[in-house]
Amino acid sequence: MNDITYIDDQKAFETYCAQINNADKLFMDTEFIRRNTWRARLSLMQICDGEKIILVDVLGLKDPSAIDKLFANQQINWVMHAPEQDLEVINHYCGIQPNSIYDTQLAAAFVGFDLGTSYKDLVASVLGETVNKSSQQSDWLRRPLRAAQLNYAAADVRHLPALWSELEQSLHELGRWQWYLEEMKTMHCAWCDTSVQEPTDIYSAMFQWREEEAKNLDIPANWVVKKNILNRIIELRSPTVEVIDKLLKKSFKAHVSAEQLHKILLDYKEMFPGRADRGSHPPIPKEQLEYVRDAVAGIARDHNISPTLLAGRKYWGKLIEHPEQVSLGWRLNLLTPLLERLKASASPNG
Repeated sequence: MNDITYIDDQKAFETYCAQINNADKLFMDTEFIRRNTWRARLSLMQICDGEKIILVDVLGLKDPSAIDKLFANQQINWVMHAPEQDLEVINHYCGIQPNSIYDTQLAAAFVGFDLGTSYKDLVASVLGETVNKSSQQSDWLRRPLRAAQLNYAAADVRHLPALWSELEQSLHELGRWQWYLEEMKTMHCAWCDTSVQEPTDIYSAMFQWREEEAKNLDIPANWVVKKNILNRIIELRSPTVEVIDKLLKKSFKAHVSAEQLHKILLDYKEMFPGRADRGSHPPIPKEQLEYVRDAVAGIARDHNISPTLLAGRKYWGKLIEHPEQVSLGWRLNLLTPLLERLKASASPNG
């Protein structure tokens, strides 16, 4: 697929959007930079219809609304690889996300690959093709873009049609298409959910404040105050401005004063009284966690599915203590024997 068109003109962009508005499936990737800011800066959108590749230079566009109609079109299914960050960046750029998403990384996890398998590795394993990633960390905001950057960007969607075709066929052959659709819907809803959870303790409150401060200043969260430094400040028994100031000096580019952080900390300590001790709940014995880890790995191996997809680390404790809080869905039949063993071992006569 060598038919590549570069668009940095508003009229040409709108004409192209109108041409593909009746497509049922489009393949997309983006290039962006997030180095010294909270919001990523979108540079390029690569769209493939299965025959042609269009490289849309968004820095040359005045109005992104033409693509809003494409994203809102319920007829179009957008195929992407690990699109969570791309969707976040797109949402910042035009205020809307594609209505329907198919994720090749998630699809691969249902047919024997690790959940985090990269596009490069997946293309190599499934298609036997090589993807050159040498331009991945280049400056995508500098113009003009180099030929190597444009070739790299095009390669990120060139193999998506064939890759998706193979994965979709495997999902149907293994009887896992409905599993995939269920999980894809759950993940897409999570990606689209921009609501902020109410803090439940001083840790979640302070880190939520840090994220909001970073967003308002449009700087990386670590530039407000480093994660490890903020943890140490929260854990202070008798926080003073002087002690906080000493800790902040160890936090690279801290954009908050000791006085400001001291006031915020005291406010939240009043809101969430008691020691800032995350160990108040007895930890689950290591042996139990390892038992669940190994059991999940065995089930995943037997069914040639990613163990992280089946039940990742964050679910092990819930499976032991609060299985009723885990939404099993397609996982139910696979995990029921394990849940029954855990229930039996937890009973007084177990």
